[in-house]
Amino acid sequence: MAAVMVAVGCVLLIWSALTPPFTTVDEPRHVNSIVRLLEGGGWPAPRTAPMLDGTLNALREAGSPPGDVLDLAVLPDSEQRSVLVGFQSSLYDDVGAIDWMNQHPPTYYVIVAATLAPFAEALRWDQFVTGARGVSILLVVGGLAFGMATARMLTNSYTAAVLGGFVVFLVPQFFNVLSLVTNDALAVFAVSGALWFAVRAIVAPRGLSWLDALGVGGFLGLSILTKGTLLVAVPVFALLLVVACLCDARSRRSGASWIRALAALSFAAAIGGWWWVRNIVLYGQLQSSNSGGARSETAFDGYDLGSFLLRVADQLARTTWGSLRADTALPALLVISLTLGLLLAIGIALYGAGGRTRAVMVILALLPLLTTALITANAWRVYWNTGRIVGIQGRYFFPWITILIVTVALVWLVVRAASGRRYRFALASLFVVVPASVQVFALVLVVNRRWEGDIASMLEAGAWRPWSIASVVLLLGAALVTAVSVPLFARPWARRRSTTALDTELRQEPMA
Repeated sequence: MAAVMVAVGCVLLIWSALTPPFTTVDEPRHVNSIVRLLEGGGWPAPRTAPMLDGTLNALREAGSPPGDVLDLAVLPDSEQRSVLVGFQSSLYDDVGAIDWMNQHPPTYYVIVAATLAPFAEALRWDQFVTGARGVSILLVVGGLAFGMATARMLTNSYTAAVLGGFVVFLVPQFFNVLSLVTNDALAVFAVSGALWFAVRAIVAPRGLSWLDALGVGGFLGLSILTKGTLLVAVPVFALLLVVACLCDARSRRSGASWIRALAALSFAAAIGGWWWVRNIVLYGQLQSSNSGGARSETAFDGYDLGSFLLRVADQLARTTWGSLRADTALPALLVISLTLGLLLAIGIALYGAGGRTRAVMVILALLPLLTTALITANAWRVYWNTGRIVGIQGRYFFPWITILIVTVALVWLVVRAASGRRYRFALASLFVVVPASVQVFALVLVVNRRWEGDIASMLEAGAWRPWSIASVVLLLGAALVTAVSVPLFARPWARRRSTTALDTELRQEPMA
């Protein structure tokens, strides 16, 4: 499991090096919000925060890159690039650009700012971006640790958990997005942690303990204090807590589990719910949107619900698996194959799961379903007003990566039970070779199209040097994540409750 975590971390680093600073739409704003906190600018009202001089100057030095285009001819040598924090210039007084990231809670930005604060003023913009991306990578690796630990609890199999963890390589877009400066990284970590505690409460012999209740509440609160789209998780976790309470006959009679479940939800509300109440009180809405909702003066008459839904489905599939910027995307046939394979895996997992695990999986399936409904409804509102389809991004599914890991882990149990011993190694190898092949294909595609195979230019655009401050932060962080993750896998779960239809087969054979 540690090997999978290290491999994921290394591939995230590669993807981060592949993407030049500021070449995505949102990353300059994410960085600007971090710099504003470091400069004492706080968290202004939505759509009132300006783009700072340091960020605008960094964009200028980087050639103000649209899409994936980075003009290395105008890019200063690394030693001549400007700092971000504290930079001031009258050149940008009349720019008037707005940082829209303060529509989100400031949690992710505070974490990154606190991490880089000791040396932020000395960092050039390329070093700053590299360090901030490193924080995102560490959060994602930590989330993956929770995901594999959750799969291990539900399957009682190391092999299933490892193979489930390896499936993330099947999603190049996961690495493409989460290797950058983005609050989606904290969303992955927080939701994965909340799911681990929730599943732990369901499968552990003691039922819903105070530790589990506080763990669910703390991580759920952190989740909803990260992104508004994660509010859909609240009713799902409430259902999971109900299942945990129903699984504990002793506490069910006394009512202790129900009190703990209520405390968990109250704790989550105290940590993150207050932000959204504040928004309603101050601004009259949960969250402002940069997508545009006001109806244009010229009405859009080409409404077609069928065409809208088809375009939404197509865009969701492409941006979930591998819409890797500009003209760089996975082939349509591969995207269709991956989507159909996922649907087949879900069916196999539900078929092989026992009653309690199947119930958990059905509840977990509500997370991507509610997310799809939320972003589709918002996209329809904008489409109705403007004729444009916006906000349909597969990255909104990435916080639920634990569900994919658990699904593949359950598929492995079905495959293992249906196959003979002599074929198991070959079958397990397929769970590794196929995701690795897709990942390598995507990496080669991006290197060739984005950089035309010029690795030296790729490294020069960023700050990827072995002796950089960012590298030191990454190494220390990797050691910390590893140390924290070990206890998640070290605890024996052999005495847990029976949760899957394959438990009899699991007990008859040594744990893989």
